Amino acid sequence: MLAEKTGVFPGKKFGKWTVIEFSYSAATEEGEVLPHLRVACECGTSKILNVKVLRSGEMESCGCSV
Repeated sequence: MLAEKTGVFPGKKFGKWTVIEFSYSAATEEGEVLPHLRVACECGTSKILNVKVLRSGEMESCGCSV
């Protein structure tokens, strides 16, 4: 269901990040509800990022040199 609403699904790549799974949704201070996703960098580091950060390109990787 999340994939249909956001167009973000497991396996989708954003820079060096690959989406692994949906983690949770949380509201911003402005009241916008954003899904947060568990992602893995090409170097193996995993992190939970919100979909807005992924789409914007703010964080293309974990900071590794891969």
